[in-house]
Amino acid sequence: MQTALAGEPDIDIVIIGVVLPGSVHGVALAQEVAVRALPVILTSGDHTRIEEMEKSGHYYIVKPYRMSSLLEVIDNTLKATKARCERKGTATFSGSERYEF
Repeated sequence: MQTALAGEPDIDIVIIGVVLPGSVHGVALAQEVAVRALPVILTSGDHTRIEEMEKSGHYYIVKPYRMSSLLEVIDNTLKATKARCERKGTATFSGSERYEF
């Protein structure tokens, strides 16, 4: 994931599974991504992970989900990110570009 983020500056949002193969934990990865000022959505099909996703502070959606529900979460996440950026007077899009409002 880190390689993909570093190599692709035009990413608008990142959707991360809470349970990932290997030693990487989805919530920890989400925190790393959020530091880059990218909006994050967590997802899991394990309903015992709902509390963990809630506590993370990121938007989340539980599998299985309808496309309309996913699109709604994406829309809400992007709107919240935009509002946060506007309150700060700056926005970061496409990875490294910085815009003043």
